[in-house]
Amino acid sequence: MEEPIMQEEPIMQEELDHDSEVTPEALDKARWHFTMLGLWLVLTTLLFNGMQYLAVFAWKLLKPLLMKDGQAYGIFAYKGFGYWLQLLPTYLIAVPLILYLGKKLLPGTTPEKRAIKPGHFVSALACTFGVAITCNVIGLVITGILGKAMGGSVKNVSMELISGLDPWTSVFLVTIGAPVCEELIFRKTLVTRTLKYGEGVSILLSGLAFGLFHGNFNQFAYAFGIGVLFAYVFVKTGNILITIGLHACMNGFTSVVLTNLIQALDLQKLMDLASKGMVNLQDTKAFAEYAKFVSENGGLIAAIGLCILFEYGFALFGIIFLLVNLKKIRVNAGEVTIPKGKRFFIIFCNAGMIAFLGVWIFQIVAQIMGWM
Repeated sequence: MEEPIMQEEPIMQEELDHDSEVTPEALDKARWHFTMLGLWLVLTTLLFNGMQYLAVFAWKLLKPLLMKDGQAYGIFAYKGFGYWLQLLPTYLIAVPLILYLGKKLLPGTTPEKRAIKPGHFVSALACTFGVAITCNVIGLVITGILGKAMGGSVKNVSMELISGLDPWTSVFLVTIGAPVCEELIFRKTLVTRTLKYGEGVSILLSGLAFGLFHGNFNQFAYAFGIGVLFAYVFVKTGNILITIGLHACMNGFTSVVLTNLIQALDLQKLMDLASKGMVNLQDTKAFAEYAKFVSENGGLIAAIGLCILFEYGFALFGIIFLLVNLKKIRVNAGEVTIPKGKRFFIIFCNAGMIAFLGVWIFQIVAQIMGWM
């Protein structure tokens, strides 16, 4: 196996076990720092979502002027136009403004850049798949329990969104736009703005904010998991392009390649035909329809099967790799180490962080309860 990324620096004392004398003034500054961080995250929420709503509202006003006799033509006839209408202003206006505000509101500490070998990147990508699938299973189990308790089912918002995209829009949204913007916000900006308080604090906050920002419970579990992993990789390499690459590869394979293959197959039809033809073998007509569908789509079915085998095999390698190297993972102390008994209070019990957590926790609860 390749040596893990964390092996490239001397093993240091773990941040969580390291306490040092911190003055009351330093703790007051830390509390104020996390207050500003929370407010920046609230602004991030407002700008990111607000820009999308503003774009849709502006389109409703301009649409009558741009459409001729109520007929769609040219670019307006493109079925992915609505998504592009929301995404382009968000990526081109909201995200740069979010990054600018983060830089101006909070001082940052950039991690030292370290080289990464191709084998390390492949190992990190396998870990990404392993963490994503494991956390997704955990999320689905909890979601299923919640759905049963509610007497219904909790909607998978992310899958509904992705399944509604055309291939080109999904490539831009899932493989390019989302990885670049999310890594710049939740790793490049958030991690560097909290690194002075220790790598452990930065990594956990990055994962938590990233998970909550997805706004629904279906995505929280795996977004938190890969958010923590990406933050760890970033603090150990200092290279945001690496986490963008990991994010893009995972999204591209699972949400673009595999999703579009499944949509091209019409999986629901295959399952319906299989249930009719295989359950009642005496129904020769139903079995013949099933056999014909399989024969006509044999290549597509094989491609999907190979993709799933690769994904889960790669993820299994990543899980084993993580377990084997778990004891080598170290998070280093920062310039200011908040005492253990005061960490939660200073980091989370302030107006900014309470506002951020309140907004997203309410949205997640609302999604679970079916209010949204």
